[in-house]
Amino acid sequence: MSEYFVKHSFGTMRHFCHNSRGICFCNILNGQTGEYESLVGNGQKDFDVIIDDAETIHMVCQDDAGNILYIKTEGMNWEKYTLLQSKSYSPHQKHFRLFRVGNLINILYAIDYKGKKLLTHHILETSDVPDAVDCFEGEFAATKDENGNLYVVYESLGGVLGWRKYTWSKKVWEDFVPVSTSGRLIHPYIYADEKIHITGVVDNTVVSITQEAEIKVGEGGSRPVFIKSGNSLYVMWENKREGRVWASVSNNGGATFQNPTEFMAGRFSPIKLFGLAYTSFESCQSRHCYGYIKDNIASLYVLSDFMKISMTPPKPAMPQGAAAPPVRQEGDAVELTKLKIQLQGIHDSLTKLGSRIDMLDKRVKGLETPK
Repeated sequence: MSEYFVKHSFGTMRHFCHNSRGICFCNILNGQTGEYESLVGNGQKDFDVIIDDAETIHMVCQDDAGNILYIKTEGMNWEKYTLLQSKSYSPHQKHFRLFRVGNLINILYAIDYKGKKLLTHHILETSDVPDAVDCFEGEFAATKDENGNLYVVYESLGGVLGWRKYTWSKKVWEDFVPVSTSGRLIHPYIYADEKIHITGVVDNTVVSITQEAEIKVGEGGSRPVFIKSGNSLYVMWENKREGRVWASVSNNGGATFQNPTEFMAGRFSPIKLFGLAYTSFESCQSRHCYGYIKDNIASLYVLSDFMKISMTPPKPAMPQGAAAPPVRQEGDAVELTKLKIQLQGIHDSLTKLGSRIDMLDKRVKGLETPK
């Protein structure tokens, strides 16, 4: 993944991308992308980025020597750390995936190990040594549920598709769960709610897979993703030959999907798959979405509200069990505003009075000073 929108809780959104200057980012102001700044000049296009509720941005990537780097914001600055030194001194696709559970950052990635791909799990600040999960073929995909459990889907070395769960409360990876398909699944993607949903492409056909069934969703697709919006679950994919995006929606938890709907980007605007990073104050439930950038204005299909930036801080969550504040009527709001104005006036008057007293005190002390 090489394109991300990172949304702060209010006031700011950033666009991260990879170009000839390495990994770059810009601020999005008034809905438009601004001037880009290079963050990792020798960074590769394979990276992932998230943001926590303290507005700290976390990124994992690799440089041109294949070293794995961890980068985060510290106030207005960026701090960079090397997590793993490469022995091959050259980069290769690592499929980075970042997840935050509580205050802990989880990194999933692939490394080459004795001619095989090794799926690796590293929890920062708890261990300097990453855990080996399993060897696999092709690509892997990962997701997190609302309880902080992690899930990965991949094809084993024996050619069997399946998934594994990292149970957060136990800090262990559970056994591999095979999934039956009508053919080899490419471009796997996974989403977890009450059950496990997997999508991908089998013989040029976009499918949705659960433990109950494999459902044909569309034809001629690539890189399908799940998008959750309200109570609806979408499968969205790109048809590269047509240069268009399609989506099919399920309103019954993935049991059935409606006929696909076609989306078209504006003229001369290439379709892109964006990663989405946001705080827990955001109502978004998706990590990826298709869209485009035209005339420096970014747009997303289905999740258009994600691009709206709140200019006020979010209200802190009420403690569990606390009573809800009384509902104020319109007249109460007006009176409250009047009181605030009056209090501000009193505060200003007291400030001026204090300044005058200080000046008089200095003058009196000057007169009392013996000559």
